[in-house]
Amino acid sequence: SKPALLPSPQMRRCLEGRSARERSRSREPSYARELPEPAGSAGGGSGGGATPGGAGSSVGSEAKGPAELHVLYASPLDPRFPQIDIQAELALLRDALQQASCSMTIHVGIATSVSVAKLLTLARAGCRFIFHLSAHVAVGPEGAGLVLENGRGGAHILYRPQLEELLGSCRQPESSPLAMPLVFLNSCLSESIAQLFVESGCPRVIATRGRVSDRAARAFTQQFYLELGAKQSILASWERAQRVLRLDSDQQLREGADLFVFFGQRSAHVTLEDLRGCASSASASATAGEPGLGR
Repeated sequence: SKPALLPSPQMRRCLEGRSARERSRSREPSYARELPEPAGSAGGGSGGGATPGGAGSSVGSEAKGPAELHVLYASPLDPRFPQIDIQAELALLRDALQQASCSMTIHVGIATSVSVAKLLTLARAGCRFIFHLSAHVAVGPEGAGLVLENGRGGAHILYRPQLEELLGSCRQPESSPLAMPLVFLNSCLSESIAQLFVESGCPRVIATRGRVSDRAARAFTQQFYLELGAKQSILASWERAQRVLRLDSDQQLREGADLFVFFGQRSAHVTLEDLRGCASSASASATAGEPGLGR
């Protein structure tokens, strides 16, 4: 069956008008010096199954549903950052899973500090899902900063101190570790940010250690989720996606292959089958009620 793609109402208003220009996903802003993820069935039932951004079912259902993929994206209307072609990325994700005959449910929402925090809260509560974040990384005097949206279409950049507070890293012993089996940071220069997720208890994180073009990011993403949907382990899917890029006739893709790095447990061969019935459709409310997300 086709993987369910469940965009939030806010996202539907945001998707139109995005440009698909070939850009890097990371860019040093022109004035950078001034810049200071309980069980539940997925996508089932009437009115249920939307994502960050829509209405969902309650936590606690024992029904075994498909694994869930939560995609949050940030592409603020800010001249410092090129627009991310989220439509193309989502199309690749869905096509890859469909080719693999994978029924994983895809939830989609806008990445704000609030929506990310709600997914992280659910992950600490034991909800297990894959978190895919598509965003830019800004390079400023404080190092790498994750570019989210502010709920009104503008940029909201979180640098290491703010990210540590958001993630509740290991420096805060009262925080529970994150239960997300995988975080995919589809952003350039996200290696240092990935370390924060690992410190917070994420067992596996995919990130990049350099600047990656949109073409390389899309090619890697498509192959990775194709492998994962075909019941390969998370680690094997990463390795095979790298291999496919290395063998591509396009030099840009070949050069980008080794920029995708894997953090965490290499010995645990976790597949999507291990995540069935561990989803959190309650995270459907992750961006519900946030004002001003339409553009």
